[in-house]
Amino acid sequence: MAQGPPCRTAGHLGAATGPGRRFGGALRRLHRGEVASTARALGLGVTLVDASPYPMRNVLGTEAARWLAGHHRDNGVELVSETRVTGFNGNGRVTACA
Repeated sequence: MAQGPPCRTAGHLGAATGPGRRFGGALRRLHRGEVASTARALGLGVTLVDASPYPMRNVLGTEAARWLAGHHRDNGVELVSETRVTGFNGNGRVTACA
């Protein structure tokens, strides 16, 4: 699997904070939940898109992944399940996912 550039997410999250701001990012499976939690703690709105019915179901199993989905929802993360992101829209800043 090809490696992307080094993760600079913490800096990007800090710069993105402010009233009404949202965070979106294309992240590897194991990092999405951590980044979503951090972004919510910074007061950002977060949408987490996953191709499976529950985040990390293939790694954790259905029961634990169902709990994790509830945990994210309880903490204000919007979950969009059984959906794949195929592209991004925007000019210099993502405004929508396709």
